[in-house]
Amino acid sequence: MKNRLFVVLMCLSLGILAQEKKELPARPKLIVGIVVEHMRYDYLTRFWDQYDHDGFRRMVREGALCKNTVFENAYNQDAVGYASISTGTYPSRHGIVGNSWYDRFAQRMRYSVEDVHSKTLGAANDNGNFAPTLLLAPTFADALKLNTMGRAKVFAVAMKESGAIFMGGNAADGAFWFDPKSGKWISSSFYGSELPYWVTRFNDRNESQLALDKKWELELPADQYYMSLPDANEFEVGLMGYKKAFPYFFADLKGRTNDFSLLRYSPYGNTYTRDFALSAVINEKLGKDHDTDLLMVGFSATGFLGEYYPPNSMEMQDAYLKLDKDIGYMLRFLDQQIGKDNYLVFLTGNTGEPQSQAWLRKMKQPTGLFNQNTAIPLLRSYIKALYGQKAEWVKGYNELQVYLDRDAIWAAGKSLEEVQLRVADFLSTFEGVAYTATATDLQRGNMNRSAMLELENSYHPKRGADVYLVLQPGWGQTNETTGQNSPYSDQTQVPLIWFGWKIRPSVVESQVSPIDIVPTIASMLNMAKPSATTGGVIHGISVE
Repeated sequence: MKNRLFVVLMCLSLGILAQEKKELPARPKLIVGIVVEHMRYDYLTRFWDQYDHDGFRRMVREGALCKNTVFENAYNQDAVGYASISTGTYPSRHGIVGNSWYDRFAQRMRYSVEDVHSKTLGAANDNGNFAPTLLLAPTFADALKLNTMGRAKVFAVAMKESGAIFMGGNAADGAFWFDPKSGKWISSSFYGSELPYWVTRFNDRNESQLALDKKWELELPADQYYMSLPDANEFEVGLMGYKKAFPYFFADLKGRTNDFSLLRYSPYGNTYTRDFALSAVINEKLGKDHDTDLLMVGFSATGFLGEYYPPNSMEMQDAYLKLDKDIGYMLRFLDQQIGKDNYLVFLTGNTGEPQSQAWLRKMKQPTGLFNQNTAIPLLRSYIKALYGQKAEWVKGYNELQVYLDRDAIWAAGKSLEEVQLRVADFLSTFEGVAYTATATDLQRGNMNRSAMLELENSYHPKRGADVYLVLQPGWGQTNETTGQNSPYSDQTQVPLIWFGWKIRPSVVESQVSPIDIVPTIASMLNMAKPSATTGGVIHGISVE
């Protein structure tokens, strides 16, 4: 009798469990993609003991952690990272080869999201004259729209316009970014004729001013920042090159800018982004119908802060401690509004962040600066000596990439390949240059395979340069506008965490790439991936 009773009870228990599993939705009601600008993988591990239990630690504890996530391209700047994550492929296909690049046809530098036909929505300036028209590949957001016959609701939010635009793609219902002049969330006429009512209402609350009125103080006692250097150390530039010690009074510093740009350099800029993104969930009723919706959120303040503070500063650690609280708040909100089993979150970074040159020198690491202000004038003189003084031959230089005057080369009857090789050979002699490559090398596959992959992924035949430089590990260039210009792990390795819906605790040790996010989600949803995607499905994520 006891045995029969035990069997009955076991069957009932298994039946209940089976029923619970059946109740999990076949698709998540809402996907939330979180991209943290310049988030090195070690920000997750170095500050682990100081994080709360319901932010990053909850995501890792209850979700799937990909420990070895690496961008496999050489020039992974902000816009490039956002575009690669969103399309599931590299610049060789999506065409965003940098934050900006030299346009040979227009004979000028072109910004990655510029669009002459788009106008600002929400402010009386040109900070919204942007669109994804230069993006050559469809995004996951675009594919989701196609898969649901346009019913899926898609929104993207980031303080940086390239983040919001590339995450939202072409078919987004809304993409919004921060206008430093007005302190408001704005958009582009590409996405509609006017801002949604709730965006205008959010802007009217003057939240940006309230965020700037806050005093930035340490989240924890100073002695708990033992994984960072002391405050106001010699390796920091300081906010606006001026303030480099806690506490920070943004209200006092605002007088130096006369606008709201300082909010982008404040951890409260991330909180401001969080609140706006969650407002979109409520007002657009995301995750409330039968079709999977998508919300993409870019936390940009960490990227902006990297201009003034190195990875081992107290300011950077504190920014991540505050972001950790923002992440925890978001997860609790989604639990209540959508239900944990109904939403899927992935979190990653759009690029890494190099250490400061001064710190590397002090720690006796290989380091140095490639001086383009010396190298490029010498290159111009050298090429003129070879081919004549009548033409410039070198059209431009941008972020370790050299553009030649192809019209002058062809008019003079010279071989483009020969000139490219001459330039590459000359630049390879400079200290700090690990190797060079020409566009011809990349098109024909003439390089050593181990060195070629990252450059091939960064090269687009219509937008690429003629000659590429890769510096030695630890090296940078003088007066650079971005530090994300090498294929090395400090600038390419980022975290990747999956959380919610059917995700169960697991760890993926094998190397994956952020371009694998899109095909992995497409596989989870049993839908077609975007047409240009080259990433693969990540194996090892435990899914119920």
